[in-house]
Amino acid sequence: MSDKNVITRKIEIYVSEQDQEKRKEYYRTLRTWSNLSRNYANDTMNVLQSSFFLDNALKDTNPDNKKALSEYLETSKRNLGYKVLANKYKESLPSSFRTNINSYVFKAFSNSVKDVLRGDSSLISYKKDFPLLFGSKTIRKLTMDDKSGSFEFLSIPFRFVFGRDKSNNRDIVSRVCTGEYKMSDSSFKFIDNKLFLFLVVSIPKQKFELDEKKFLGVDLGIVNPAYVSINTDKHFRQSIGSTDAFLHTRLAIQKTRKSLQGNLKYAKGGRGRNHKLDKLNDIGSKERNFVKTMNHTWSRQIVDIALNNKCGSINIEDLKGIGRNEKNSFVLRNWSYYELQAMIQYKAERAGIKVNMVNPKYSSQRCSSCGFIHEDNRISQSKFLCQDCGFDTNADYNASKNISMAHTPSYVKQIETHTKEMEELKKNSSEEKNIEEMLQD
Repeated sequence: MSDKNVITRKIEIYVSEQDQEKRKEYYRTLRTWSNLSRNYANDTMNVLQSSFFLDNALKDTNPDNKKALSEYLETSKRNLGYKVLANKYKESLPSSFRTNINSYVFKAFSNSVKDVLRGDSSLISYKKDFPLLFGSKTIRKLTMDDKSGSFEFLSIPFRFVFGRDKSNNRDIVSRVCTGEYKMSDSSFKFIDNKLFLFLVVSIPKQKFELDEKKFLGVDLGIVNPAYVSINTDKHFRQSIGSTDAFLHTRLAIQKTRKSLQGNLKYAKGGRGRNHKLDKLNDIGSKERNFVKTMNHTWSRQIVDIALNNKCGSINIEDLKGIGRNEKNSFVLRNWSYYELQAMIQYKAERAGIKVNMVNPKYSSQRCSSCGFIHEDNRISQSKFLCQDCGFDTNADYNASKNISMAHTPSYVKQIETHTKEMEELKKNSSEEKNIEEMLQD
């Protein structure tokens, strides 16, 4: 496992040039490079795909032909696109871009070619939002000051726009300047006429003292987005967030969007319709950003709880294939469980915490105190009362406690045994019903 984490930060930048005509020329150059980068990426992909299929075709028709196109051109397959396209792009696209794009496309081609041959995916084609990839050494004179920061890129001066800086980008760039963090190959991209630097940084992993025997169980709920407990601690429990507050805000955004969509039916065209379309896009972005922000907040809280309690692992429900009756379908439609899971996973792994995806089956029916499983154990959405030992507690706490131990062989075996028993009972019940219906006939 690497001792460093790699993160990407999206930071708005602008060309810092006082002369208006010169500034416009710089932006035109950047846009030209951006368009050429997309073209170069597609041409490189075409070269790789063509050479691959051509080499295979030659081998099929002429078994004695052992020489591939890359060998004829005296280069490696990785650099094939770079060499074939050198003359076409040498004068128009700086080599820093071509080198990084070539590596990026070769990796994408290598990962996709088998799927293409099987017919599982189509040939890759890059669109106009393709990033302008470059090597880290291309950035010069990276400095920070009281107001912002600046750098030069191929002699073009830039400054950062940190804004409210919720992602702490200013501090990250400052650490790159001091050498504490190392900048890796990054990219530029134009988004809605604004220019952004997608800064890739490798940072040393923090060392945390963790207990391998401690597991934090995370129950994704309906009343609370998440409820956590620890397998070795009978008293620790904590709810994360409020689903009601989350849904209230999101449904209000959706209501506004629906109203705008209704108004668009009566807008035939022109500036009025374009204005409404812009507002509709803004509402969509606002909704997406709200969901993502909340999931970031909750996932950060969950990982911090694990760290503060020295938990070496986090157990999360594996919701693949889960039935709509097992989680409230309304909540499922309006909240991204899977995004929250993914955020917990990558944040935990950065801290050195292992993440286990566990089977949540019967976690709401099983008594975490004695292990008795019965559907009547869950009295209501919030109350759990074991029909065997009388254990009385919060239903979400009980479920999270079960999830915190769901990785153990004894727990897994109990769930498998109970599942088989339930299937057998269902089968016998169905047979008895068929016999009764036959006797009635």
